[in-house]
Amino acid sequence: MYDLLRRFFVSGPEQDGTYRNLEDIRKNLAHRNEYILLACMPKSGSTFLLSVLHEVTGFRDGTLCYAYDRSDQDLYLPKLVAFVTTDVIVRQHIRANKPNLELLKCFSIRPVVVVRNLFDTIISLYDHYRNESPISPGILAADHFAELDDETQLDMLVDLMAPWYIGFYVSWYQAKERQEIEMFWTTYEEIIADKPRMVRKVLDFYNINRTDEQIEAAMEAVSQKRTRFNKGITGRGEMGLTESQKARIVNFTRYYPWVDFTPLGIPPAA
Repeated sequence: MYDLLRRFFVSGPEQDGTYRNLEDIRKNLAHRNEYILLACMPKSGSTFLLSVLHEVTGFRDGTLCYAYDRSDQDLYLPKLVAFVTTDVIVRQHIRANKPNLELLKCFSIRPVVVVRNLFDTIISLYDHYRNESPISPGILAADHFAELDDETQLDMLVDLMAPWYIGFYVSWYQAKERQEIEMFWTTYEEIIADKPRMVRKVLDFYNINRTDEQIEAAMEAVSQKRTRFNKGITGRGEMGLTESQKARIVNFTRYYPWVDFTPLGIPPAA
């Protein structure tokens, strides 16, 4: 396998940007595992879903990117190879760009895509930045973020982070419309409306058989732990953002008139 990796990296991309040696890797994959991948927006309830799935499946926690920080969490081939014989569950803030889609296809990974009302997301991210850490993909929030006044902090997330969220959503929307890869879509709102049902649907998507009792037991075990899952209150963005901030978020979507942003809480333009 490492010979395959060496040939992959030494050969470099073809003129169209693809890597022909991915086919070599695909042909030589043996003792295949199951990858559960949550491709999620930050602050979309994914930590809760990840925790319950980990508890109910017993799959190993893993990462399929090079490192976490302020960069996009793109797939990293050596990590994919490292987990090739281990059932693993992963949560990454990953967009459906061409290299990621090629690697997903190569390793037969079918992602679960998790999105959320964008106005609520910005408020939840605002809380996270203030109470935990100003680190997430898509934005360089300086260490002096806490020194900014409240309105400027929110403006920063609206102007710099909302476009990243929209790009994330559009990438997966287009991949779904073009049927580039099999995926399962859900939303934060669907998760909090019926948690056991959503866990069941994800397990069914991956053809993993678990009883209702096992799911309930996993949820009970997770409820005793800290999962960053808020009380499930929706509509915080409507109250917490100014009309100007909400209008700026909506304005970013005008560059994609063919995309339905309803799952992000943004209705079609009149």
